[in-house]
Amino acid sequence: EEFQYVVEEWPMKGPDSVEVIMFRKWLDVFGSTHKAKPYRSEWTIGLMVNGKPRVAGMVDLVMKHVDREEYWCIDFKRKDPSPRILGGRKQLLGTEDEGEFFVQKPKGTGPFEHMACHDTNKYAAQLNTYAWIAFHEYGIDFRERMILLQIHPDLPKPHAVMVPPLPEEMSILFALEIAEGEQGVPASPF
Repeated sequence: EEFQYVVEEWPMKGPDSVEVIMFRKWLDVFGSTHKAKPYRSEWTIGLMVNGKPRVAGMVDLVMKHVDREEYWCIDFKRKDPSPRILGGRKQLLGTEDEGEFFVQKPKGTGPFEHMACHDTNKYAAQLNTYAWIAFHEYGIDFRERMILLQIHPDLPKPHAVMVPPLPEEMSILFALEIAEGEQGVPASPF
């Protein structure tokens, strides 16, 4: 909510939190580096099939290049970076595959069966879903420009992770969703 107040330039309800101070700095640097300004905040999007909603979500922030039709999706995550075990490493998004623990990590299902089950991959699927809907339903393309922004008071600064596009996985997922919506019966094998 506070980040939306920052983006929309609404008066804050109280003094800036540690996270808001970090976000303001990050947003200024990101905006000047990429020549981008906030375009939409807390944007509710959805896929409609036969007049009925099939998949919906809320995009935290869409940034737009000031001179061209280039968009960025920013998703805020307040993930605690504290190590899960004494002496362990910080829990930063995008680093889950670095340890032996994740070699044995369970895999996803369906089009995600090749991906380890951890937060970064879960959020990557989420943002790719938003990207598919934004492009196909609204003509807004941020499929190659998606960022997870981990902000927590125990971090010295925001931790940003680029999310890889998952075009094949999204093609399979949405083909199943659309088929199920058109037929009215489950089409998904997972």
